[in-house]
Amino acid sequence: YSHTNTHTQIQLVDSHADRIVGLAHVSNGKTAGVCVSCGKDGTVRFFNPKTNSVDYTVYCHSKFTCLCGITNCGLVAVGSEMGYLQIFSCEPSTYSDISENRIFNGRIVSCQILEMLYQTDPEDKHAGFLTLVCSDNSLFFCKVTTESDQRPQIDFWGSYKVTSEENTIITAICTGSYKTKNTNTAVIYVGFNQGDLFAIKYPSKKSDENTYNK
Repeated sequence: YSHTNTHTQIQLVDSHADRIVGLAHVSNGKTAGVCVSCGKDGTVRFFNPKTNSVDYTVYCHSKFTCLCGITNCGLVAVGSEMGYLQIFSCEPSTYSDISENRIFNGRIVSCQILEMLYQTDPEDKHAGFLTLVCSDNSLFFCKVTTESDQRPQIDFWGSYKVTSEENTIITAICTGSYKTKNTNTAVIYVGFNQGDLFAIKYPSKKSDENTYNK
Protein backbone atom coordinates (compact mmCIF):
# COMPACT_ATOMS: atom_id res chain seq x y z
CA TYR A 1 0.00 0.00 0.00
CA SER A 2 1.22 3.48 -0.80
CA HIS A 3 -0.37 6.88 -1.02
CA THR A 4 0.98 10.29 -1.95
CA ASN A 5 -0.56 13.71 -1.80
CA THR A 6 1.01 17.14 -2.11
CA HIS A 7 2.56 17.08 1.34
CA THR A 8 2.82 13.48 2.58
CA GLN A 9 3.92 10.12 1.25
CA ILE A 10 2.71 6.98 3.04
CA GLN A 11 4.04 3.51 2.29
CA LEU A 12 3.46 0.14 3.93
CA VAL A 13 6.92 -1.17 4.85
CA ASP A 14 6.14 -4.52 6.46
CA SER A 15 3.50 -6.42 8.45
CA HIS A 16 4.11 -8.43 11.61
CA ALA A 17 1.81 -11.39 12.30
CA ASP A 18 0.77 -9.81 15.60
CA ARG A 19 0.87 -6.47 17.41
CA ILE A 20 4.00 -4.33 17.05
CA VAL A 21 5.28 -3.41 20.52
CA GLY A 22 8.53 -1.59 19.79
CA LEU A 23 10.17 0.64 17.19
CA ALA A 24 13.55 2.39 17.12
CA HIS A 25 15.95 4.06 14.71
CA VAL A 26 19.53 3.14 15.55
CA SER A 27 22.81 4.39 14.11
CA ASN A 28 26.38 3.55 15.06
CA GLY A 29 27.51 7.00 13.98
CA LYS A 30 29.15 5.66 10.82
CA THR A 31 26.08 4.91 8.72
CA ALA A 32 22.63 6.37 8.16
CA GLY A 33 21.31 3.72 10.54
CA VAL A 34 18.52 1.18 10.44
CA CYS A 35 14.98 1.04 11.77
CA VAL A 36 14.07 -1.92 13.97
CA SER A 37 10.67 -3.29 14.97
CA CYS A 38 9.59 -6.12 17.26
CA GLY A 39 6.21 -7.72 17.83
CA LYS A 40 4.15 -10.22 19.76
CA ASP A 41 4.81 -12.59 16.86
CA GLY A 42 8.35 -13.16 18.18
CA THR A 43 10.20 -11.44 15.36
CA VAL A 44 12.71 -8.60 15.29
CA ARG A 45 12.94 -6.91 11.90
CA PHE A 46 15.68 -4.63 10.59
CA PHE A 47 14.77 -2.43 7.66
CA ASN A 48 16.54 0.14 5.53
CA PRO A 49 14.96 3.62 5.93
CA LYS A 50 16.24 4.65 2.49
CA THR A 51 14.51 1.85 0.61
CA ASN A 52 11.80 0.97 3.17
CA SER A 53 12.63 -2.71 2.69
CA VAL A 54 13.28 -5.35 5.36
CA ASP A 55 16.94 -6.40 5.24
CA TYR A 56 16.89 -9.02 8.00
CA THR A 57 14.41 -10.80 10.28
CA VAL A 58 15.20 -12.66 13.51
CA TYR A 59 12.69 -15.34 14.58
CA CYS A 60 12.53 -15.98 18.33
CA HIS A 61 10.40 -18.08 20.68
CA SER A 62 9.39 -15.05 22.73
CA LYS A 63 6.42 -12.72 22.94
CA PHE A 64 8.17 -9.39 22.96
CA THR A 65 6.90 -6.47 25.03
CA CYS A 66 9.29 -3.59 24.34
CA LEU A 67 12.31 -2.41 22.37
CA CYS A 68 15.00 0.17 23.09
CA GLY A 69 17.73 1.56 20.86
CA ILE A 70 21.23 1.69 22.37
CA THR A 71 22.08 4.51 20.05
CA ASN A 72 25.73 5.33 20.63
CA CYS A 73 26.68 1.63 20.51
CA GLY A 74 24.72 0.67 17.38
CA LEU A 75 22.65 -1.91 19.28
CA VAL A 76 19.01 -2.60 20.05
CA ALA A 77 17.60 -4.29 23.18
CA VAL A 78 14.35 -6.30 23.19
CA GLY A 79 12.40 -7.42 26.27
CA SER A 80 9.79 -10.17 26.60
CA GLU A 81 6.81 -11.34 28.67
CA MET A 82 8.93 -14.06 30.33
CA GLY A 83 11.70 -11.69 31.43
CA TYR A 84 14.18 -12.45 28.66
CA LEU A 85 16.50 -9.74 27.38
CA GLN A 86 18.04 -9.99 23.92
CA ILE A 87 20.50 -7.47 22.49
CA PHE A 88 21.20 -7.31 18.76
CA SER A 89 23.76 -5.53 16.61
CA CYS A 90 22.35 -3.12 14.03
CA GLU A 91 25.44 -3.48 11.85
CA PRO A 92 24.32 -4.99 8.50
CA SER A 93 27.53 -7.02 8.21
CA THR A 94 26.31 -9.21 11.12
CA TYR A 95 22.96 -10.13 9.53
CA SER A 96 24.27 -13.33 7.94
CA ASP A 97 25.37 -14.86 11.28
CA ILE A 98 22.99 -14.93 14.26
CA SER A 99 25.90 -15.61 16.63
CA GLU A 100 27.42 -12.29 15.57
CA ASN A 101 24.13 -10.42 15.32
CA ARG A 102 22.79 -11.42 18.76
CA ILE A 103 25.11 -9.93 21.38
CA PHE A 104 23.22 -11.24 24.40
CA ASN A 105 20.33 -13.61 25.16
CA GLY A 106 19.31 -14.46 28.71
CA ARG A 107 16.50 -14.46 31.26
CA ILE A 108 17.05 -11.47 33.52
CA VAL A 109 13.92 -11.52 35.70
CA SER A 110 11.07 -13.93 36.45
CA CYS A 111 8.39 -11.41 35.50
CA GLN A 112 7.48 -9.31 32.47
CA ILE A 113 9.77 -6.58 31.18
CA LEU A 114 7.40 -3.66 30.62
CA GLU A 115 9.72 -1.01 29.25
CA MET A 116 13.39 -0.19 28.72
CA LEU A 117 15.27 3.10 28.66
CA TYR A 118 18.81 3.91 27.60
CA GLN A 119 20.91 6.79 28.87
CA THR A 120 24.36 7.63 27.51
CA ASP A 121 26.99 7.72 30.24
CA PRO A 122 27.69 11.44 30.88
CA GLU A 123 31.33 10.55 31.56
CA ASP A 124 31.93 8.14 28.65
CA LYS A 125 30.57 8.57 25.11
CA HIS A 126 31.28 4.87 24.37
CA ALA A 127 29.08 3.61 27.20
CA GLY A 128 25.62 3.99 28.67
CA PHE A 129 23.06 2.61 31.10
CA LEU A 130 20.17 0.36 30.08
CA THR A 131 17.30 0.24 32.57
CA LEU A 132 14.68 -2.51 32.52
CA VAL A 133 11.31 -1.66 34.07
CA CYS A 134 9.68 -4.85 35.36
CA SER A 135 6.08 -5.71 36.25
CA ASP A 136 6.99 -6.28 39.93
CA ASN A 137 7.99 -2.56 40.23
CA SER A 138 11.70 -3.34 40.14
CA LEU A 139 14.35 -1.69 38.00
CA PHE A 140 17.22 -3.70 36.57
CA PHE A 141 20.42 -1.86 35.65
CA CYS A 142 22.89 -2.79 32.93
CA LYS A 143 25.94 -0.96 31.62
CA VAL A 144 26.74 -1.28 27.92
CA THR A 145 30.25 -0.45 26.68
CA THR A 146 31.67 -0.41 23.16
CA GLU A 147 35.37 0.18 22.66
CA SER A 148 36.59 0.69 19.07
CA ASP A 149 35.83 -2.45 17.02
CA GLN A 150 35.57 -4.86 19.94
CA ARG A 151 32.41 -6.83 20.69
CA PRO A 152 30.11 -4.78 23.00
CA GLN A 153 30.35 -5.62 26.69
CA ILE A 154 27.21 -6.00 28.81
CA ASP A 155 27.72 -5.64 32.58
CA PHE A 156 24.83 -6.23 34.98
CA TRP A 157 24.91 -3.78 37.87
CA GLY A 158 22.10 -5.16 39.98
CA SER A 159 18.43 -4.36 40.59
CA TYR A 160 16.36 -2.15 42.83
CA LYS A 161 12.73 -2.63 43.87
CA VAL A 162 11.18 0.83 44.09
CA THR A 163 8.14 -0.19 46.12
CA SER A 164 6.33 -3.29 47.37
CA GLU A 165 3.04 -1.54 48.16
CA GLU A 166 -0.06 -3.35 46.93
CA ASN A 167 -1.90 -1.87 43.92
CA THR A 168 1.04 0.42 43.17
CA ILE A 169 2.40 0.31 39.64
CA ILE A 170 4.93 2.28 37.62
CA THR A 171 3.09 4.53 35.15
CA ALA A 172 5.81 6.85 33.79
CA ILE A 173 9.59 6.87 33.55
CA CYS A 174 12.33 8.99 31.98
CA THR A 175 16.09 9.46 32.16
CA GLY A 176 18.17 12.55 32.76
CA SER A 177 21.46 13.84 34.16
CA TYR A 178 22.81 16.75 36.15
CA LYS A 179 26.23 18.27 36.75
CA THR A 180 27.82 19.16 40.08
CA LYS A 181 31.27 20.74 39.87
CA ASN A 182 33.24 18.38 37.58
CA THR A 183 30.96 15.37 37.85
CA ASN A 184 28.04 14.39 35.61
CA THR A 185 25.47 12.12 37.26
CA ALA A 186 22.91 9.99 35.40
CA VAL A 187 19.50 9.68 37.02
CA ILE A 188 16.18 8.00 36.31
CA TYR A 189 12.79 9.42 37.31
CA VAL A 190 9.92 7.03 38.11
CA GLY A 191 6.26 7.96 38.51
CA PHE A 192 3.51 5.83 40.08
CA ASN A 193 -0.25 5.55 39.76
CA GLN A 194 -0.86 6.98 43.24
CA GLY A 195 1.08 10.16 42.41
CA ASP A 196 4.55 9.54 43.89
CA LEU A 197 7.63 10.53 41.89
CA PHE A 198 11.07 9.10 42.67
CA ALA A 199 14.49 10.22 41.44
CA ILE A 200 17.04 7.38 41.46
CA LYS A 201 20.75 7.73 40.73
CA TYR A 202 22.28 5.04 38.55
CA PRO A 203 24.60 2.78 40.57
CA SER A 204 28.15 4.14 40.55
CA LYS A 205 29.58 0.62 40.56
CA LYS A 206 28.49 -2.96 40.05
CA SER A 207 26.46 -4.32 42.94
CA ASP A 208 27.55 -7.52 44.69
CA GLU A 209 23.94 -8.37 45.50
CA ASN A 210 20.94 -9.05 43.26
CA THR A 211 23.10 -9.17 40.15
CA TYR A 212 22.41 -11.35 37.18
CA ASN A 213 24.89 -14.13 36.42
CA LYS A 214 24.82 -15.40 32.86
